[in-house]
Amino acid sequence: MKRVCLPYPVKLRIYQRVLELRGEGLSYGMIQKKI
Repeated sequence: MKRVCLPYPVKLRIYQRVLELRGEGLSYGMIQKKI
């Protein structure tokens, strides 16, 4: 995936949306490590 320079809050919004779609709690921990 390409790295896109987005404001930090925007990243959180996108990640939260992905989590809502997946409905997985474990993926949230993995995503936080990537940030």
